[in-house]
Amino acid sequence: GANGQPFALYSFGADGKRYSQSLGRTDKLSKRQAEKARQAKEIELRHKPGLRSPGQLPSLGQFLQTYLESRKSELAPGYIELHEQTAKYLKGFFGEDRRLDQISRYDAREFKSTLARGELARVNERKHATLSPRTVDLHIRIARTTFNRAVDDDLIMYNPFDRLSGGLPAVEK
Repeated sequence: GANGQPFALYSFGADGKRYSQSLGRTDKLSKRQAEKARQAKEIELRHKPGLRSPGQLPSLGQFLQTYLESRKSELAPGYIELHEQTAKYLKGFFGEDRRLDQISRYDAREFKSTLARGELARVNERKHATLSPRTVDLHIRIARTTFNRAVDDDLIMYNPFDRLSGGLPAVEK
């Protein structure tokens, strides 16, 4: 109606709570415009589930800590060290507080390039500035595995590392 009440969108967050969001006032928005806004918001929430309850999505630092803890019983100590090393590189590049859904495929590619140029050596107090292509690929594979867990846990819709090469290295002669 023309009384200025808001058109509201109701949704349930990952925490099970009901959330409402105003789409605009009834005296400023037609029903058709409100329905189009609702559909756009529904599509956005489908593609970025972290927006459903922004306070619930862990930061990169929180996620990596939980992930590493969960892997300690699954992986040999040497592999855990490699995962910890990759986690340090990820935090060094993206920052501890970066939300998982704010890391794009473009960002993942930039991470790989920065790692390959040796510009993340500072996070591990390494003597060698540059990593071998083989080592870079290893860290990209670990990052892909790590972010697959976030996809499996419905924290993000897609893995930003899923399209980066980081396959098993060819056997050297």
